[in-house]
Amino acid sequence: MKSNDFMTIYAACNEWGISEGFFSVLKSLPKHEAWFTGDATQYGQDLVLKTAIPNIKALYEKTCEEFNNYTKDPNYLNIGGLIKGVTQTNSEIKNMIDSKQYDHLFVKVLRRKKIDPIFGAYIYFFKYDFLEHCENLTTGFLAKLLKKRGIVVSDVTILSYKKEGLLSVKENQYGIDTMSLNEVESLVLAKKKEKYMHSKNTANENSNFSVLNSQQQKIIEEYLSFRKKGGRISHNNYRAKKHIANKEETLAKLRSALATFFFRIICARCNIDQKPKMRYAFLTQDEKEKYDSNKFHPTQISEDDAFAFMTESKTTSAVHVFQTIKPFYAWILQRLKNDALTPDKWFEYGQLELRIESFLNQFPTNYSELASGETINKVNKSFLNREEMIIVREKLLNDPGSHDPYRNATIWELCCVTGTRPYEVRKLKIEYFLLDKEGYIKLNSRGWGELHIPREASKHENSPSHPVLGTVIPAGTVKRVNEYLKRLYKKQKNEPRGKGFLFRPEDLFPEKGYKSAIMTDVMTRLKTQLDFLSYEQRRDFELKASRRSMNNLIEGFGVRLPIERLNGRIQKVAADIQMRHKISGDIGEMHYTAPISDDDFYTVLNHTINFPWNRKELIMWEKELNLHSSKDFEIKSEEKESKKISQERKEYELNEINSKRLDEINLQLNKLRKRPKGLTIEEWFEMKESLEKEKMYIN
Repeated sequence: MKSNDFMTIYAACNEWGISEGFFSVLKSLPKHEAWFTGDATQYGQDLVLKTAIPNIKALYEKTCEEFNNYTKDPNYLNIGGLIKGVTQTNSEIKNMIDSKQYDHLFVKVLRRKKIDPIFGAYIYFFKYDFLEHCENLTTGFLAKLLKKRGIVVSDVTILSYKKEGLLSVKENQYGIDTMSLNEVESLVLAKKKEKYMHSKNTANENSNFSVLNSQQQKIIEEYLSFRKKGGRISHNNYRAKKHIANKEETLAKLRSALATFFFRIICARCNIDQKPKMRYAFLTQDEKEKYDSNKFHPTQISEDDAFAFMTESKTTSAVHVFQTIKPFYAWILQRLKNDALTPDKWFEYGQLELRIESFLNQFPTNYSELASGETINKVNKSFLNREEMIIVREKLLNDPGSHDPYRNATIWELCCVTGTRPYEVRKLKIEYFLLDKEGYIKLNSRGWGELHIPREASKHENSPSHPVLGTVIPAGTVKRVNEYLKRLYKKQKNEPRGKGFLFRPEDLFPEKGYKSAIMTDVMTRLKTQLDFLSYEQRRDFELKASRRSMNNLIEGFGVRLPIERLNGRIQKVAADIQMRHKISGDIGEMHYTAPISDDDFYTVLNHTINFPWNRKELIMWEKELNLHSSKDFEIKSEEKESKKISQERKEYELNEINSKRLDEINLQLNKLRKRPKGLTIEEWFEMKESLEKEKMYIN
């Protein structure tokens, strides 16, 4: 070769935009020696063949792309981050790599700048499962790995256990404390089981209830006991509903609501400022010193108490409170009336009745009694077509802020094909499904899954699945729910399969369900991404949109099934069965007409909700069946341009709102730099984490 066949590496770097260190990396690899050897040796070691440079450039760009992709991938951790979080030294990690035992847990990418003295020409990216094979880990890694095992615990909690001397600690080469994963897991499980048993025994306790005096607590418990037994409440022309749906949960909420009601009146009498949400734990130390529960008795109520209570309340909140306390005071008056057997007691009763009625009259009884200038926000409902349902699922799967995106996507898809309400989602138990021996959902003779929601798990205990047909599930959804179950069973350790809540706050405890709505935060993060909806619909988007959309796909305006005789009455009844509605029709239709056949029921659903959850496959599916969802008929073509202009204006308004919210979040975070009195470490950490997440997604 001639000298003009080569150029200096320095010149190649400048001309081709390649890092100089990358040439050194390639020279160290035998397979690329030909680009730097031969006659080049007589001219020095910094020459490279001109003909090789395009290949080197392509390899460099590929290396940079791979490096950036793995750096951004939340499933991978680079070698630098790994070493700072484990006890192993660089050499020990290199020995683990060279052992070939862990090849499935890492990938390697060529270094772009220089050769590492230990790891050579490659930089390594590790899957988090690799950490399972490391000796000790830092608190951040411990929390992530325990989450993968189905155990939710914050690194702050682990740190508190370390400070209490409950864990053995070992410093790594950077002087950072690390702990054994198995030791931490055992301790966390023991603590959680202890807390779970305690919370199970004291599930009805409430922070506001606990600061009431014994007399106040007693009267609330007596009232709840009366309601639990199904006692009738009737006073004057008022009659309370006898049956309480979902007693266990409803009575606990009633206890909390009444305790908070008492608590707020006590605060007003103690000159403690009213706030929209009042909890004893959030009072300042001065306010706690003022607080005196003995300043109030439930029968010693006045108009001033009502006025003080409603100072910071909107009409909707005041109506809700009225609906809670009206039956309570009717029960008190009913009970006292029965005991008013003498003229003196009857007079006392009459005075008390007048005082209570005067107090209750100050509350609005329905939402129409709005104060001047006050409005009630009406939800702008959204009805999604099939493609939009799929898009929402895709966005949930790719949600970087979620601890379990597959779970969230499973909830969404299941709701889209079964019409399960948000309240019912947290009540779903695995045993409600038709299962095989391994605890997975199996298909019935028609190739569909079956869900049988019992009365007690349905809305108001009045919307169970059809007694024969149940609530059916397309085979594709069954497959994905079973994948979720597979992950769940792996995390729940030795707990029995096929039992317990399908969706849980902690995978480890099958019988511990959610106490309040799930998916609220997830839907909040999702809203701004749904550009196929109007600004108003995005603002009010909620999980229940899945149920509305399913009903709309089956019997919505413009939905025509390819089999003509199924349109109309059969189509409507099939929708009612799947939605768990009372089957519509007049008296003759409901009581004297034969129900639709199983064949018709499955055929209607097969042509409406048994679609592929893949956008490309969906196009072919709808084309083959000549189907259109009702969404296609909603927006007239001449309206589209004006909607686009309106959308841009709303986007600007949304940005302004987000900017103000960011200022509020930063102010709150600044106040939370130190833990406020009255908050536990866990509550403080959760508050900060929630605000940080919201800030991240607004940005």
